[in-house]
Formats: sequence, structure tokens, C-alpha cells
Amino acid sequence: MTQKEGYTERKHMSTNSGNKLSHRLDRFSPISLDEMDNVSFLKRADTKYVFHINRLEELLLRIQKNYQILEINEARVQNYETVYFDTAKMDMYFQHHNGLRSRFKVRAREYINSELYFLEVKTKNNKQVTTKKRISIRKAEMRKVQDCDAQFLQGKIPFKKEELQASIINRFSRITFVNSKTPERMTIDFNLIFAGFQSDTKRELPNACILETKRNRGDKNRELDIILKECRIYPMGFSKYCFGVTLINPELKNNRFKPRIHQLRKEEIIN
Repeated sequence: MTQKEGYTERKHMSTNSGNKLSHRLDRFSPISLDEMDNVSFLKRADTKYVFHINRLEELLLRIQKNYQILEINEARVQNYETVYFDTAKMDMYFQHHNGLRSRFKVRAREYINSELYFLEVKTKNNKQVTTKKRISIRKAEMRKVQDCDAQFLQGKIPFKKEELQASIINRFSRITFVNSKTPERMTIDFNLIFAGFQSDTKRELPNACILETKRNRGDKNRELDIILKECRIYPMGFSKYCFGVTLINPELKNNRFKPRIHQLRKEEIIN
């Protein structure tokens, strides 16, 4: 994928749809990156929801009074590029596919609006608590794990640096919200694109939105739960990495994910 295929104006989104989204987002009070540090939740409990983009406008209207929106350089939609790493045998993919309670992800992420680059390790333990650790890297280091990364990775994953190679690339747009009343962050991802490194395969998902809440373990937000239910948005386990791998490499074993893929196709969230 080339930078020309990026995010400034997605071809599948009409000008009218983009204007509607912009108009709706303008109604939220802004919050800066520095102000958001208090709700970073590097150790957290996550809940994900997947829904059709035609429900997004109603959801934004309903949550407006309780959330602030992240604004960076006057932009309220942030764009990301993520390179996921795995072993040649796709061990991290199969950890998830086989239902292991403890699992890992290694990724290099570019925060495009902020011009920041990080190598990140995400782990989920057997109590379903997610931990994320990261170090700053250079743009040139996005697509290959460097020798200088070995110390950072040591002890965080059960694989050596030499075993890791780029698996897939993922691009998406994100809106980030912070609850004005309780410690909670919520992200909504859309404009999802997946592409492989071993092939020219690319998949775009113009109808898909992925909402994720991030809270301290045990915290609840019953008001948001009611809003989501009334908008017909329901919890669904979803890994962008695993889902992207199944789209780009359909020959890999993916039995565990087939029912979810079938449901998303039935709801016309993916094709």
C-alpha cells in the first residue's frame, strides 16, 4: 500500500457522509493529548463492539453530553498505520485462534496526525487484563524489528527478536473519546484497510466500525451500556490482527473465527 492510498479523503465515503460526521464531531468539547494522560489505561479491561457505520451518527448524538473528544492539531479524526509482527509459523495468531488465555501481540504503530512511531507489545493474561508497553522508534524502523529492540522485547514475549517478521499491515481512522464523569476512554475505528506483506492482497471494510471501551478492571458504565443496546450495538470479541490475517490469508486455519465472520457478513458489515 502506498501513502497515496491513505486517509485524507476516502474514496468510498461520500462528501455528504464526511460532512455529516464532521458536523457531529464538532459538537463535542475537545480534550488534548496531555489532558488525556490521566486516562491512558496501560493496564485495563477492554470491551469491543462491532457495528455497521450507518449506526454511527445516532450513537454520536446519544453520547455527546457525557464525552469529550481528542483533538490533535485541530483534527478530531486521527489516522493510524500498524505493522503486525509474528513468527513464520504465525504463533501469535494461533495463540488467539486456539483460545489460549494468555496471548501476545507485537506491532509497530504510526500515529499519523501526531507523527509519532512506537514499537508496542500487548499482552492479555488469564484474567483478561490487557497490558500495553511501548518504546519510541523512527519511521524507518516500522517494518522490521531492529537489534536495538531486543532488550525491550526480552521477557515480554516468549519469542526471540530473530523469530519475528512483518505479517500484515492495517490502516484505519479513529475517534477517541474521554468520559467527562468517570475514568473511561472509548475509541471508534473505521475506514479499515488490511494488506499482506507476502502477497498483494488488500481488503477494505468501508461499513465496519469497531468501538472499544477501556476502563479499570471492575468499572462499569450502565448509561453507556443502555445507549449501545438501544442503538443495537452489542459486545463482540474482535482482534484486528486475527481478523486481518483471516482476510489476507484465508488458507490458514480459522475455524474459531468463522461464526463471527458469518455474522458480520449477514449484517453487511463486511462483504
